Amino acid sequence: MLRKYENIIFIFVIFFTSSLVFLSRQIQINYINKFPKKFYIFNDPIFNPDGYYFLTNIKNQLINNIGFFEKFFSKDLLTLIYLFLFDLLGDRTLPEIVMLTSPYFVLVTFFGIFFFFKSIIGKSIATIVSFSFIISTIFLNRSYVLFFDTDTLNIFFTFFILFILSSFLKPNLSRKNFYLLSLILIILTQIFFFHYPKNIFPLLFLFITIFIFFGVNQKKKDK
Repeated sequence: MLRKYENIIFIFVIFFTSSLVFLSRQIQINYINKFPKKFYIFNDPIFNPDGYYFLTNIKNQLINNIGFFEKFFSKDLLTLIYLFLFDLLGDRTLPEIVMLTSPYFVLVTFFGIFFFFKSIIGKSIATIVSFSFIISTIFLNRSYVLFFDTDTLNIFFTFFILFILSSFLKPNLSRKNFYLLSLILIILTQIFFFHYPKNIFPLLFLFITIFIFFGVNQKKKDK
């Protein structure tokens, strides 16, 4: 019975947190649209400098009118995502689509952080940690509706990949789950490196993976 109430409380907290994230970002969008002279240049909203880099990549591919399969060979994952979003929401301009959708990567990031901490300290504390992280000043600044960049996705990938890696440390991991986790890890790391190809990340995750597979004995795993 206690476990049942714990699950109900957990679901409520997750729902409340998710709703708060969506509501806070929608308030930002409404505020920006209410004062266009302050946040717009002509008809385009004022994004951060890196945002214009990604918008230029997306616009160039839209202008070239590339095919469905060609989109998968875009420069980065963010460009790929918004090429497909533009097809789905083509009745809106590209900046409008960015403003409406990019803040909701915050929710995805929340779950990435949550799953990692849940795997090492339990879901109650993981919920608190995840919630406190997404309302921190530095994260709010990087996830503002006029901040269009890869930062929130970088955080999501980092924590979610660490969550997969932490799953290898669980005792009595079956061979089937071992291969399944390995496949998911390979796919995620490849997407991550495609999304944000910096040399330090392959080296970092290679080191972590080697440490988990060869540097941790069974007794330490069980402990």
